Amino acid sequence: PMWMPNGGTILVIARNKQNSTCLYQADVAKGATTQLHDFGTQTPPVAALSPDGKTVYVVAKQVVAYSLESGREIVLQNLTGRIRHLSVSPDGSRLAMFKETTTPERTSRLITAKPDGTDVRELLTVQPGSPMPTSLAWSRDNRTIYFARSQEDRLKLR
Repeated sequence: PMWMPNGGTILVIARNKQNSTCLYQADVAKGATTQLHDFGTQTPPVAALSPDGKTVYVVAKQVVAYSLESGREIVLQNLTGRIRHLSVSPDGSRLAMFKETTTPERTSRLITAKPDGTDVRELLTVQPGSPMPTSLAWSRDNRTIYFARSQEDRLKLR
């Protein structure tokens, strides 16, 4: 779930009855839920909210920027492939995500990009055979990206 800056609304990415990935809005005080958008795909429900609460970034075959104000969906062309975990920096200037490849071996790369999908940078490659990342978060000062992965039956922060 993603809390809106107003503190009274939660956004959730989930599947609808047709198994399509959708964005829902829940009004906390009223308990009312509204479907805002159907992304038309059957992808894992991975999303991140911009700090200003105006854009939701969703993994739907590729990374999509969905404007909560206009309802417009913009596909970020440079961010395609198997994206796992998605996080927006606290100042909203960068997106971070893990991009997986399976050929020739399964690897995962930590990449960042501007919110429009440009200036893609690869920061780290998780070597084949290593545990894959399970979560991702930025430090409050935007300088460090943390991730966790299981190691010997426990999570380890990097």
